[in-house]
Amino acid sequence: MELLASIESAINKTTTSPLYTIQNPLALEIKSSLDILADKVNTPLRLAIIGEVKSGKSTLLNCFAGGEISPTNVSEATASIMKISYSSSESAVINFVDGTCKPGSVSEIFDELIKYQNNQEYFKNCKDVVVKRNMPGLKSLNIIDTPGLGGTITQQNEERTIEYFQDVDVVLWVFNGNYLGQTDVNNYVRTVSNMGKPIIAIINRIDEVDGDPQDLVDYLDDTMGVYFKRVFPISAKKAYHGIVNNISAEIDSSGLNLI
Repeated sequence: MELLASIESAINKTTTSPLYTIQNPLALEIKSSLDILADKVNTPLRLAIIGEVKSGKSTLLNCFAGGEISPTNVSEATASIMKISYSSSESAVINFVDGTCKPGSVSEIFDELIKYQNNQEYFKNCKDVVVKRNMPGLKSLNIIDTPGLGGTITQQNEERTIEYFQDVDVVLWVFNGNYLGQTDVNNYVRTVSNMGKPIIAIINRIDEVDGDPQDLVDYLDDTMGVYFKRVFPISAKKAYHGIVNNISAEIDSSGLNLI
């Protein structure tokens, strides 16, 4: 956040300078580049998050939002792509592949998703779920929450997940520290990496793992590090408890502040 603020300040100073009004080709090219950069700074970061079922990615999303976006069982037991963004007026809608939709309140749509949990036929026909929440953390983030790998995910939604990655700025790949290395996700990670998208690996639930978290980081670096910009060990559960109870020491010890 400090980096974004610094960039924005520099852009504001530059665009108010008399030099910004010069009309020669080089100045116009610089102006165009600054306009693009300014637009990116003032646009919420487009973040996609993916992980195995039970990796704790729902809790991590709640940390970013500063509150509960959805009950954990919605994300874990349903196989739909969820697009989450900020709005002062909350709403939600399920979009189907045939062009129809089902709008409703956030709670009504979550109840609908839970009603059809583990129903692959239903989620095969579900294109995505758009959720708008009045949460402060979402003002700077547009989040795409993708279905967990394996479990309830359908082949169709697996393909849609990859398609949605085309339009994001960064991908968070969440691993369960308890089962690191027990699921082969190399092909998935390689596919996303080949799109040119930066991927940050999150080893979650380290509060449940015996031993040094750095050993997990070293293992992931050795086996798949070529695909990741960085690898962070965290406890999303501890971070979220610290956030909702305003316990800064707990947030610091969770590792979340390092991301």
